Formats: sequence, C-alpha cells, structure tokens
Amino acid sequence: MGAIRMFEKGEYIVCHNIGVCLVENVTKQDINQVNEDELYYVLQPMDSKDSKIYSAVNNEKMAMRKVIPYEEVHKLMEQLGNIMPIEIIDEKKREEVYKDALYQCECIEWARLIKTIYYRKEEKAKKGKKITSTDTKYLKKAEDFLYQELAISMKVEPMEVKERVLDEIGIKKN
Repeated sequence: MGAIRMFEKGEYIVCHNIGVCLVENVTKQDINQVNEDELYYVLQPMDSKDSKIYSAVNNEKMAMRKVIPYEEVHKLMEQLGNIMPIEIIDEKKREEVYKDALYQCECIEWARLIKTIYYRKEEKAKKGKKITSTDTKYLKKAEDFLYQELAISMKVEPMEVKERVLDEIGIKKN
C-alpha cells in the first residue's frame, strides 16, 4: 500500500472532476457513520465559493494533485503550440473522449481539449452551424480548469491566462 500524499491547509490543489480547490482545512469528521480517526480535506472549489467538499485524505477514487508550480508554467506554454487536437474517430464516442481528456487532471490534456473544440467550432462556423451543447459543456469545463490553475500559479486573473493560452495554442480570436 502506497503512502498517502497530504496537502496542507491553505494550499491550492486540482481535483479530477472539480477543478482547482483551496484546502480550507484537514480535519476529522464528527459524523456517526465515519471512522473518527479518518482525516478529511475541507475543499473550497474556486468556481463555487459558497460550496464545500469533504473528501477523505485516503480517497483513492478522487485524483488530486498540487497546482502546477510557477516554474513549470513557462515550459507548459512552450508546449501548447505543438499540441495536436484530439482525434475523434467515432462521433458517437465524442463525449466519452472529452470526458477522458478532462478527467486526466492534466493541463496539457485540457489544452488539447480546448484546441479540439475550438477547431471544431471553426469548422462548424464555416458551414453556418454551431457546436453542440456537449462541445460547449466540455469547452467551458476545460477552460475553467486550465485558466484557474494557471492563474493561481501566475498570480493573475483567469482572463489574462485565457488570452495567452489561446495565442500559444494558435486559436484566432473573432
């Protein structure tokens, strides 16, 4: 059994299906059906300041990692121009492919998803069509996750990050 990686109170982390969260506390829960000795993270999602999420420290089902350090942001930005869009072979499995990319909990995969959907949006626009609600949903999630994380690392606003990321990926702004 591997060692449990502990996050500290006040630290920003990324949770696989939530995005960036602030670790508000690491505490024991005083609830009947809970092991009294088990530690829990009290997490505040960045995109939902009124919410609190309680997750057992040893919860192996929820992938968690520290926010990318500032020193690695530059390397990531350099990679963005060379990332390839995700190849969708079977349209019926598009959402599954998007979900897999999103929940890998990796900045580069979020950027690939963003690039994929922007390219799809461009192709649809040429035909006078719009992207699907599925595309819109996963684009928003990928952008929120990536821009929030990089904004925390860079100590800037997410909108500043968005402009830079889209430039690096090679997305033309309308």
